[in-house]
Amino acid sequence: ATVWIFILLFVVVVFLALLPGDAPSPPSSSSTNGDGAKDSNSNSSSNQHPDGLGKKLRHAVQTKRDEIKHALQGLTTGNLPHRLKLLRDRHEIIGERLVEIQQGMETAEEILHGGNAAQQQQQQHRHNKHKKNGSGARQSDKPPMQIDEVTKYLNHWIHKLLPETLSQAKHATFEGIWQAYHDLAVKTLYPWDQDYLQRMVDRREDGSIFLSLASYRDEHCLSTLSAAYEKALNPDKLFVGLVQQNCHKDCKSGVLENRTMVDVPPDDDCYKLFCQSEIGQEYCDQVRLLDIDEPESLGPYAARYFASKLWNGESWFMQTDAHMTFANNWDAMSIDMLEKAPSDKPILSHYPPGHTTDLEHQ
Repeated sequence: ATVWIFILLFVVVVFLALLPGDAPSPPSSSSTNGDGAKDSNSNSSSNQHPDGLGKKLRHAVQTKRDEIKHALQGLTTGNLPHRLKLLRDRHEIIGERLVEIQQGMETAEEILHGGNAAQQQQQQHRHNKHKKNGSGARQSDKPPMQIDEVTKYLNHWIHKLLPETLSQAKHATFEGIWQAYHDLAVKTLYPWDQDYLQRMVDRREDGSIFLSLASYRDEHCLSTLSAAYEKALNPDKLFVGLVQQNCHKDCKSGVLENRTMVDVPPDDDCYKLFCQSEIGQEYCDQVRLLDIDEPESLGPYAARYFASKLWNGESWFMQTDAHMTFANNWDAMSIDMLEKAPSDKPILSHYPPGHTTDLEHQ
């Protein structure tokens, strides 16, 4: 319900913004032609907007704007859902603490759960260090983390640490399996991520785009990857982070209409086929791969997370599914919209058409 209220208020705000405001009416643009007669196209603004009607309209607009402003303030304070209000009162909304997390002042675990005495002591140490070094200073003396180092660690975590941990919880309940995964992530992946955040490469200002692509046994991965480069105006500035989650052996189909599953061949290697294609031979080295076997897949959230770590300083970040198509010059059009957006950190988001849509003339 809250989402629909926001949408309704947004539409009303946009509508009211297009109505006449408090600015004075422009002077009459009447002119005289060569015969001394007034131009028939000229018209006095006072005839278009009688003074009395103009005052009433401006008063109504201002009243409505004040009402909307009051309603929006209520939504951001008193009318929040009870659970969100409690989280905000306890300062436990992660999205509002991203700066502290990136600068190493706090961890998500400490924000959510407070941490034990040792963690609280470490947190205080980080706060003191941060205060000494300055709010904008990076804490790490190491060089920026490069893609080779990123993929080396993630491959080690996915293919070695995770299977070893979950194998010990093979006979546990689903709560036990989740707890084992959680504890492993907090102990190993989270500290690595903190190091990554402190060693992120600088963002380039060269108009490059990073495309985050997570594929789970997707038969349209190849066409998506190919179309991204074929339809781009500047394919040389397009870099892809591909998390490919495929079945490599002993594969089964999905659940069929009769609720059965059948044996199927291994999934096509999207990355390999792309690099063998005509377009891929030119741009294969711009695709960064993280290959995950189907039993190791942790779902879409983890796949998106892994893909985001394959970013390497590109100017713009884009995320999409592995069954999409692209309009001609999609990259240039997207950047143009981003640069025109009234924000220092613009975001474009929409529900796109599927891969079968013909965008050739759009």
